[in-house]
Amino acid sequence: MKRHILAWIVLATVAFGLPQKSFLTQWKASKSGDTHFTITFDSGTPPATVVLGVGATYAGPAGAEATAEYDAGDGVWTGYTSNTITLNGDYLKFRGDWRTSAGTYANMFYSSFQSSAYTCGISGTLGYAATVNYAYEGFFRENTTVMTLADNPFQSITGSPAAYMFYYTFFNSSFTGTLPTGTLDTSGLTGAPATYMFFYTFYRSGFTGTLPAGTLDTSGLTGAPAAYMFRFTFGRSSFTGTLPDGTLDTNGLTGAPATYMFGYTFFSSSFTGILPAGALDTSGLTGAPAAYMFLYTFGRSSFTGTLPDGTLDTSGLTGAPATYMFFYTFFSSSFTGILPAGTLDTSGLTGAPAASMFLYTFNNSKLTGGNLTLGSGITLTSANVVGPLTSMFSGASDWTGQVYWGTTLLTTAIPAPDSDIGTFAGCVNMPGYATIDANWK
Repeated sequence: MKRHILAWIVLATVAFGLPQKSFLTQWKASKSGDTHFTITFDSGTPPATVVLGVGATYAGPAGAEATAEYDAGDGVWTGYTSNTITLNGDYLKFRGDWRTSAGTYANMFYSSFQSSAYTCGISGTLGYAATVNYAYEGFFRENTTVMTLADNPFQSITGSPAAYMFYYTFFNSSFTGTLPTGTLDTSGLTGAPATYMFFYTFYRSGFTGTLPAGTLDTSGLTGAPAAYMFRFTFGRSSFTGTLPDGTLDTNGLTGAPATYMFGYTFFSSSFTGILPAGALDTSGLTGAPAAYMFLYTFGRSSFTGTLPDGTLDTSGLTGAPATYMFFYTFFSSSFTGILPAGTLDTSGLTGAPAASMFLYTFNNSKLTGGNLTLGSGITLTSANVVGPLTSMFSGASDWTGQVYWGTTLLTTAIPAPDSDIGTFAGCVNMPGYATIDANWK
């Protein structure tokens, strides 16, 4: 019977293009109860050695040799003595506590797999959770070897966010297939966001398919935003389908915006469908804007449908505008429908416009309507709109809305900018487009 089962597995792996060695290793492990973190070299010639932390130093486990062991492919467990491990077979297993003295796994496999001579599958789970600053920084960063991930490699994550916790975790790696359920599940986190917490986490990670529910779920967070918290989190990622509820949910946040808080968050990402309510919801924020706060946030993203109420809602902000605050925010994005009231609202702001604050904000976007009001307390002139409002809606040919300065149409209050700034260039469906001054278009 066992032979029949194994034969069926081999046939299945061939038929479906699955890595045969990895699949069999995982099947045997599951039968024996082995859940150790395992790297199986599926095809090609395995490397002679595996070096931990090539791209940046992995500090090594903190405990004695017996507390951090590896099996280099021959069934023998050996205590850690060096970041260079000599292989004796086609797999490498880890057991025990491989956290550093700082309590992290930072850079453990950073650039450890850079060869096209083999592919590898990763299964099992690390023995201990890391919940401190830099917890999983650069863990799989910049590995060019084609890899698959069969299981969630990390223990459950609870408590409060930590600074740099998933900093570059899967950055620029060559994973294929879907992300396993439970991976980087943060749905149990509470407390305030931390700086750089999800910085470049899945940037160019290679994963495809739907993101699992719970991954980078921040629906339990409260308090003020943190600088760089979601910068490039999913930038240039290949996940498809609809973003799960709770992912990057900021509906519970209050306080003032932070620098680069949502800079490039979904830039050039492949998610489709409607953005979930709560994702990047800033309706609870107050205080002054921050520089680069929504820089390229949804630039070239593939989300469709109407933007939910509360998304990038700045109606509660006061004080002076900040440089690059809405720079390229919706540039070439695929959202359709009407711009919600509150989104990029500057009605509470006062003072002179800031450099590039609305530069290319809605350039080539697919929005079909909704008015935008610039606060009457912002002191606009025909001279100072040059730069801050350059190309703001240029190329948004489907948009049927208007821009107001307070209660007056912007193009009525300022008939002509001092130079051609193309604010409404190509906005052929904007009411009155044909009659506005050439310097606006």
